[in-house]
Amino acid sequence: MWMARIVVLGIAVVSVLSPTAASTQGQSEDSKPELHNRDDMQRALSDCLESVRTLECGHEIRLTVRFTFNAHGAFEGPPRITYAEPPVANEIRGKYENAIVETLGRCTPLNFSHDFGSSIAGTPLLLRFVRSRTC
Repeated sequence: MWMARIVVLGIAVVSVLSPTAASTQGQSEDSKPELHNRDDMQRALSDCLESVRTLECGHEIRLTVRFTFNAHGAFEGPPRITYAEPPVANEIRGKYENAIVETLGRCTPLNFSHDFGSSIAGTPLLLRFVRSRTC
């Protein structure tokens, strides 16, 4: 079972990520709710990350992913894993990194309101993922 802690401007939300949740791929920006504040954004990211597919069991891993959004809700550059514990083989780390980045990519751009998009643009955001050995 995955657990993600989304840290945005000092506020954290914890979300359990399931292996079978639906993704938001193919949603038009008009069908996405407009996000007006950090709580709305955290909720949208939590919903998005529920679709992360769990990878093979037996690996305990903790990852931190850093990214920023522009004013229109798209990524400014690719999300990047900045921390991984315990040290894992590059192949395993790569699988987790790809799963997380692909899932986040399917959910963007987020539909930020004009005011919120202007205030959040360029702010570094951190996601903390924790995976136990037992799925």
